[in-house]
Amino acid sequence: MPLAPLLPLFHRLNREHFDGSLSGADGLSLVAVRWSDGRMRRSAGLYRYGPGVSEIVLSRPLLESLPLEATLSTLCHEM
Repeated sequence: MPLAPLLPLFHRLNREHFDGSLSGADGLSLVAVRWSDGRMRRSAGLYRYGPGVSEIVLSRPLLESLPLEATLSTLCHEM
């Protein structure tokens, strides 16, 4: 299955499970969301934060062959 664009999934989960709290007043995501560059092979996802950084990275190698539900579950967990 081709990899799904993550930002629309992020906004959907944000509305459904977090009452929109992960978006600013302008509706833009407060967290960057992206697929890994292919090297992330031990974890399906991670949340990274620090000065100037707040992002969710999902593992391309681990999730690309699984159903969309696996991506949704991992993204929601990291959120």
